Amino acid sequence: MNLSQFTSQKSTKSIANLPETIAVAVDKLPPRLVQLAYASFDGWVEASWDDFVAIAGNKEPEGLPSVKAYYYNQRMHVVPLGYEHSRQNNIPYKVATLFAAFNRVKSIECINATLRKTGHKECQPDLSIYLGEIKTLPAIGSNQIIDLNQCDPPTLAIEVAVSSLADDLGPKKGLYKELGIQEYWVVDALQRSLIAFDLCGDTAQEITQSVVLPGLDLAIVTEALRRTDENNDAAITMWLIEMFQEQSG
Repeated sequence: MNLSQFTSQKSTKSIANLPETIAVAVDKLPPRLVQLAYASFDGWVEASWDDFVAIAGNKEPEGLPSVKAYYYNQRMHVVPLGYEHSRQNNIPYKVATLFAAFNRVKSIECINATLRKTGHKECQPDLSIYLGEIKTLPAIGSNQIIDLNQCDPPTLAIEVAVSSLADDLGPKKGLYKELGIQEYWVVDALQRSLIAFDLCGDTAQEITQSVVLPGLDLAIVTEALRRTDENNDAAITMWLIEMFQEQSG
């Protein structure tokens, strides 16, 4: 989407879907950035790195509340968060971290962390997980921005899609591959399903067995997602523990 095509001062679609707290924060931006900010909620829009950082490159209270922000190929996109998104967010986290624990795989998990290559790329996957031996990790006290010019990228990135499935399977997949992420999971929250990719080759390959967590059948994630319609989180956690205990002998 080119900004010149965004003819109204504020997108009707954006205004209708944005929580009031976000809209209020957008309206407090410098006037020249308000139009760009609203456009970015509707899709990828051309923007300079400096304008992206001014709009969404900082965390609260300086930046926009309850959003995730992406910058790729000189375009930006900002996504608001909601209940369905947060509800399904914990399932892939539980599967990955419990499986790693039972199989004695070292893991470091980050929720909504910002991955940044200053001037070029930025993203905020719902979950970023380092697995195994990592050479360079973010320093303690480095806030929520992981500088990928200084640190290794996470091993696994996970996105939860409510209304952004095409985006998660399109531009974001290319973004994560270029950042050096090895494996990428996309949770279709509405269908209670998972689509996963090995990003290590020349092209992204869809997978049904995890590469970075050897032995993990990714159908378990889909089954755990399905169980959210019938069970509370404690029951799902116990089911996963029992399954992984049995698998680990």
